[in-house]
Amino acid sequence: MLTPHELSGGMARGPELLITGEPTTALDVTIQAQILDLMRALQPRMRTAIILITPDMGIVAEMCNQAIG
Repeated sequence: MLTPHELSGGMARGPELLITGEPTTALDVTIQAQILDLMRALQPRMRTAIILITPDMGIVAEMCNQAIG
């Protein structure tokens, strides 16, 4: 059996947590929207949490389920 550090991103099945590192950096606005739509569609279907690492607070505001603070 493989341990998590031995898996590539495409090998994990049914992850409880998806960590994204700047998934939309350097993409044009259209592709950026498609990536965010895909993450929004997959999140409830896979029943996974998403940690979005990005300096773009607009994307964070668009993707978060609940405001903190």
